[in-house]
Amino acid sequence: KQTVNQAITQYYDTIMELCKKVDAAMPDSLKLKYLMAGIKGSLKLHVALQDPKTTAVFLLTARKVEDTLSLTSSTNDIHPDHVTINAVTHSKPFTR
Repeated sequence: KQTVNQAITQYYDTIMELCKKVDAAMPDSLKLKYLMAGIKGSLKLHVALQDPKTTAVFLLTARKVEDTLSLTSSTNDIHPDHVTINAVTHSKPFTR
């Protein structure tokens, strides 16, 4: 099972290595089931919705989801008081 702070690539490598040890000829479809069964809940729904058909597609999809979620969570961590926006207002000169 993927741990809370474990990157998807580490999890993937671990599961694939275990599958190889158990059965060197294990079908990709069974490896995919094991990968999906242990993935973090925060990634599981997003990856499942993409319905990966191979372990390689699983990894690509899960990495994209993980990257996207980490980007959005780090964006949400920015406090509004710490954001500086440089804006310039242009106006017509006052004429009578």
